[in-house]
Amino acid sequence: MKQPLAAVFLACCSLACPAALAQAPAATPPPADTEKRLEILYEAEWQRWLREDPTLATSIGDRRYDDRWPDLSLAAIARTEAADRAALAALTAIDPTPLGPVDRQNYEIAKVEFAARVAAAPFKPYVYAVSHLGSLQGMSIQTVNEISEIMPFATAVDYEHWIARLRSFDAYAAQVTELLRLGIHEKRTAPRVVMQRVSAQLAAQRVAHPDLSPQVLTSHESVPGHHLQLALQYENGVNEPMLRRMSDFTAYAEGWALYAESLGPELGLYTDPYQKFGYLTYDMWRAVRLVVDTGLHSEGWTRAEAIEYFMANAPKSELDITNEVDRYIAWPGQALAYKIGQMKIFELRTAARDALGERFDIREFHDVVLSTGAVPLSVLEQTVRDWIAAKGRN
Repeated sequence: MKQPLAAVFLACCSLACPAALAQAPAATPPPADTEKRLEILYEAEWQRWLREDPTLATSIGDRRYDDRWPDLSLAAIARTEAADRAALAALTAIDPTPLGPVDRQNYEIAKVEFAARVAAAPFKPYVYAVSHLGSLQGMSIQTVNEISEIMPFATAVDYEHWIARLRSFDAYAAQVTELLRLGIHEKRTAPRVVMQRVSAQLAAQRVAHPDLSPQVLTSHESVPGHHLQLALQYENGVNEPMLRRMSDFTAYAEGWALYAESLGPELGLYTDPYQKFGYLTYDMWRAVRLVVDTGLHSEGWTRAEAIEYFMANAPKSELDITNEVDRYIAWPGQALAYKIGQMKIFELRTAARDALGERFDIREFHDVVLSTGAVPLSVLEQTVRDWIAAKGRN
C-alpha cells in the first residue's frame, strides 16, 4: 500500500511543486550497481585479510606472501582495526533492498563477519597471542612449524621464501612476546592452568590429537560431516565472493557435523551395540559441554567443579575430561556452539516435517541446509523457513 501512495504523492509534487521534487532523494540504484559495489568491497576486504595474515594466504595456496609472517605490531593492529571499521561502514552504507536472495544472503553474512571483527576489537584479542589451543588471531607461535607442511618446495623461489620466513621469525616472535607482556600489564591473560601446557608444545613444536572413536569420527569429520559440507560449500560457492566461500561459522559447521553423527544409524554405520554405545557416549559428551561451558563462563564454576560434573555425567577418562575442561576454559563458547548448532538443525527439521507432513523429504531438507554453506544460524533458519513456505505454496 505504501508504494502506490508514494507514487501519487510524487506525481502531485511533479505537477504542483517541481522545486520540491528536485530535492527528493535519488532513486534506489539498480540491482546491478549495488551488486557491483558489493563485489568490489568483498574482494578488497578478502585481499586485505590475505595481506594481513600471510599464513592464511599460504594455507589456501596463495603464494604471494610466502616470505613473511603477520605483522603483529601495535601500529599494524591499529591499522587493521581502522580498516575493519571502514569496511563495516562501507557495507552498511549500501542499501541491500534491490538485491536478489543470494546476494542478500551474502550481504547479511558479510555484515555479521565485519561487525564481529569490529565488536571484538575493544577486548584486544591480540594479547591472547598464545594458549594451549593456539591463538585467537590465527596460527599460534607454538605451531608455526606446521606452515612448512603446506608450503611448496618445488623451485628456488620457494626455498628463498622459506629462508626469508625463517630469517624474520625472531622479529615475529618478539612481536608475540610484546603482546603477551601487554596482556600481563593489562591483566588480560589466559588462565595459568592453560598456559602451563604451552611450554611442552613450544619444546615439541607439535599439537597432540586425541584418539577418537573411528565410526563416530567418520560421520563427523568425513561423510556426511565436515568433508561433505565443506566440499559442497566450495563447489556451490564457485561464483560467490571468497569471504563467503571461506566463511566458518562454528555453530553451523560443527552443528552440521554433530547432526551428521546422528545420521549414523540411518546410514548403517553403527552396526552393533558397541558402536551404538560409542555414538551415544559422544552425544552425551557434547551435551555435557553445554552445561560445563556455561557453568565456567556464566555461572562462576571452578575448574574442579567442571571436572567433577563432567566425570559424573560422561563415560570418559579423567585425563580426557581434564583436557576437555581446559579447552573450554581457554575458548569460551566454542564447545557450546557445537550442540547449539545441532539443536537448531533438529529444530528446523521438526518444523519442516510438521509443516509439510507427507510432502517432507529428508533428502531435500538436507540439500537446503547444505546449500547455504557456513552461515549464521539466523540465516540458516530464514533459508529453511523460506523453503518450507515455498514448498507449502506448491
